[in-house]
Amino acid sequence: KRVTRKSTSSSPGGSPASGSNSSLGNVSNVSVGKRKKENVTNVDAAPTRRAGFAVPAARKQSLNEANDKKLILPKYDAFSVPDLKKKIKCMEITVKDMSVQISTNEKEITRLREEHVENNRCHAMQTEEMLKEHQVEVDSLSKELRNQTLSNQELQKEYDALEQDEKFELKCKCDTLEDALKTDTKVQAAIAQLKHLPEEVESLKTVLAMKNQEVQEMRIKMVDLEKQVAEIPAKDDKIKQLQAKVEDLSAMVECKIVYERQLSSEQVTLRENFEKETNANKRLSMEKEELIWRLNQNQTGQSAISPGRFTPPKFNPSHIPSSPLTSRTLLSRASSSESHESGVFSPNNPPQQ
Repeated sequence: KRVTRKSTSSSPGGSPASGSNSSLGNVSNVSVGKRKKENVTNVDAAPTRRAGFAVPAARKQSLNEANDKKLILPKYDAFSVPDLKKKIKCMEITVKDMSVQISTNEKEITRLREEHVENNRCHAMQTEEMLKEHQVEVDSLSKELRNQTLSNQELQKEYDALEQDEKFELKCKCDTLEDALKTDTKVQAAIAQLKHLPEEVESLKTVLAMKNQEVQEMRIKMVDLEKQVAEIPAKDDKIKQLQAKVEDLSAMVECKIVYERQLSSEQVTLRENFEKETNANKRLSMEKEELIWRLNQNQTGQSAISPGRFTPPKFNPSHIPSSPLTSRTLLSRASSSESHESGVFSPNNPPQQ
């Protein structure tokens, strides 16, 4: 212990020789480092000498670390502790924020997992339904193909049977003809029968050609059916695309219907406003005509009272609106005023009392 205290007190910063001369300071630093190492070795070796047995390697390592810490701790300043506290507080705040963010992320992950599970379930149901429909179509096409193959096999059997029958008949006829040629009496009958043989051969050839044509047609149908079966997956994809397109078009149609309804409602409101304005204009024109008529009546009355002083204004139809109703009413009123002045009354305008 005395050795370690001496070594710690004789640090390179606290020696007076370091302030006076740099070379002496370097030498003192080297000597101090050697002394520290010797002190560490002495401290490590002290328990072994006292106890009289070997110290474990872990104990040695812990003692070395403790000595290193004792040597390092004096280097820290007293002002570094508040900074560390601030850093610890900042780290705690960041840890809290990160924990909140982690909890929100976990909730979002659970929600996304549930959505993913639901989407997978819906997709599985849709795929299962589509596979069922596809399987039904494949089964129907396979049934048709089996029926076609069975019919083709039956036709082939019939063709083979007819061919065998025709061969057997021809062989029998050839045998009979050979027998007939052997005898002189039957030569004429054989010749007569031979005359009909080319026609029968031609008829058989036509029958064989028809059967061959039917077989070729059935083969072509089988090839077409196989092509249709191969095109089913592509058609399924096309059906999906068309369904998506139909959904998009239906959404667009709904938007257009809503827009047309809005336009129709606006048209109705505009029409109602237009009718109201036209009615108001008609009412105003009628009131204007009535006021003009009253003014004319007042002017004619004043002219009748004082004909020498006041000259009545002449009727000028250019100052009145050029509608047929207004022109008729004004003309009738002007004629009535003239008849009133002259003392002659028309049947349409009786005298006013």
